[in-house]
Amino acid sequence: MDFEDYVKEKQTKIKRYRKYELRYPENTEIIIDCLKKSLDKEDTHDNINFSYLSIAEYLYYALDKKEVSVEGLRKIVARIAAENDLELR
Repeated sequence: MDFEDYVKEKQTKIKRYRKYELRYPENTEIIIDCLKKSLDKEDTHDNINFSYLSIAEYLYYALDKKEVSVEGLRKIVARIAAENDLELR
């Protein structure tokens, strides 16, 4: 395998990896909004309640976004946070 083939294969993997963001852009906006709210609360004593898991559970249970599991959503939330410089401590 040469370098160009490797890069093409890697790009295909990245597109599949980010499939959730491509298929559900409205959910991505909700996640970013929740991350921003969580960052605002990060310095309060309630900050433990504002986590990637809480955001995933909010999407899954409250908004009925059941395209993937809660654990899958948690990983997606963490990935979106890292990509947008909104990582929680």
